[in-house]
Amino acid sequence: MIVSVFVFFFFFKQKTAYEMLRSLVGSEMCIRDRSTQSTGGRCCAMAETHETESMIILPTEDKATEDYSAARQAPSSPAQDKIGITNEDNNLPFPAKVCVVMNPISGGGRADSLVNQTTEDTQAYSGAFAQPTKCFKDAMAELNPGMEIKVVLTERVGHATDLAKQYAEDGWLVIGAGGDGTLREVVAGLSGMDPQPLCGFVSAGSMNFFAISAGIESPVKVAQCIKDRTSNPISVRSIIDTSRPPSEMLHSVEAIMFGIPVNAVQGQNWGRDNCCGPVAGLKLSAACAVMCPCRTSNHSHLKIKITQPDGQVIQIQDKYSWVLVSARHPYDGALDQENPGWISVVNTHNMPYITRFVKVVEDPFEFLSGTARLFEDSWRFTEIEIESLNPDDEGNYLSTVDGDLVSLNGVTTISAIPGAANILTPAGLERNPDFVSRRQNPASQKALESHQKFGGELLEVERGCACTIL
Repeated sequence: MIVSVFVFFFFFKQKTAYEMLRSLVGSEMCIRDRSTQSTGGRCCAMAETHETESMIILPTEDKATEDYSAARQAPSSPAQDKIGITNEDNNLPFPAKVCVVMNPISGGGRADSLVNQTTEDTQAYSGAFAQPTKCFKDAMAELNPGMEIKVVLTERVGHATDLAKQYAEDGWLVIGAGGDGTLREVVAGLSGMDPQPLCGFVSAGSMNFFAISAGIESPVKVAQCIKDRTSNPISVRSIIDTSRPPSEMLHSVEAIMFGIPVNAVQGQNWGRDNCCGPVAGLKLSAACAVMCPCRTSNHSHLKIKITQPDGQVIQIQDKYSWVLVSARHPYDGALDQENPGWISVVNTHNMPYITRFVKVVEDPFEFLSGTARLFEDSWRFTEIEIESLNPDDEGNYLSTVDGDLVSLNGVTTISAIPGAANILTPAGLERNPDFVSRRQNPASQKALESHQKFGGELLEVERGCACTIL
């Protein structure tokens, strides 16, 4: 009877499992560029219809562009060694032309309306929560007339990395457009360049967590940052495991996750290749993971070693429903520029019940306002070592990195790298309160203790219940 109620609940009640799963897998769960091998050619065929470049030519400031390219070739000065190129004491000129590296299938194709043409569907959004906005080109024409804008389209996984490097070396200001995975690739393409180039991001994924946290959820905000010449150093997390050579090190700009997010991506992929479709796959996966957290397939059994900034080492081990590694502060969800790495965990015993969990993932998602009221504990870190205690026969286990499913092996080391990217963002990383203002009561006694550890007030625990009556 309970199973029947929940099948009905997850398939027919709005703002429940489907939105839940979209939150858990990151901002590009359905729309990342994929190789032919992984999709049978379906997604790549879609990308091939967008291979041509679109360009809008406006009057350019050629001398500024030439100065920018020349300055990039010159030896760096002490001022240029700083993160960013918009500081007044940095003599690197601001680029006079913009190249948008766009994933054409992001957000189910919504990237095009957010970059190229304002329509009724042009919205800043996270899941079902949305606000009208202008597209990037229209915002640029209004706020930055005279800048050349070129749009190039990605055609495969990793293509944004190559394009970002190519155009940055030619003196363009690179703006990624897509989900968090696209931003990760753009940042990877610019890493190692000296001096470090500035980049921007028009968020067009499914949930757009990073953009909301950074205050650039709208293309207009990005164009305004270009006008104001404002940017901030943004931290990333590097990922290396036992089987991965240093040359194949991964990086995360948004979040690395274990537990329920893995189930979510697997369910989505299964649904895409079967008659039920990806949405039903997502819902069934959510129901399984939330309703039966102690099943081996619905959590990650991990041993975690956390090295904190003061050198203190904490070792924990448990069956975790959700592990989240990001730069957001647990108390309020703001990007923490002083502490580039936070890890938050909740085990299977402290995971909220389904009615409370539905509130967690109601758009805009609660954890964008902080994880302290949901997760049982959080720690700052400079380095984390994670080892799975229930890997497969070959020692592999799964995680999600900025919304993409990633297989790891043996001991995985995650390092926090402060100021690794310089991204166009508002001064002070000021966020839109409409996207981050919703907070619920603590989901467990442990979550209440976590909330109070960061200075929060005493609140009533709201664990929820394990069944829903419609």
